[in-house]
Amino acid sequence: MLKKIFTGFLICIFMLNAQAQIPSPETFLGYKIGKDYTPHWKIVDYFKKLAATAPEMVKLEEYGTTYEGRPLLLAFVSS
Repeated sequence: MLKKIFTGFLICIFMLNAQAQIPSPETFLGYKIGKDYTPHWKIVDYFKKLAATAPEMVKLEEYGTTYEGRPLLLAFVSS
């Protein structure tokens, strides 16, 4: 019984640690959302960072490109 409780506790700690490593948009961009213009490439980089940091929570799919050749991404986000 004690082994199951300890294992559950360790799993919770690892889950909290993984969630703590996800950067907020303000941390990643260096300014608050809406305070400055954010170019497309920075938004794409942020979502790629999220997908790399938490692949079990964020999945990216590229569904096309803009007429300027920039990627159009679809993000599936779960808890």
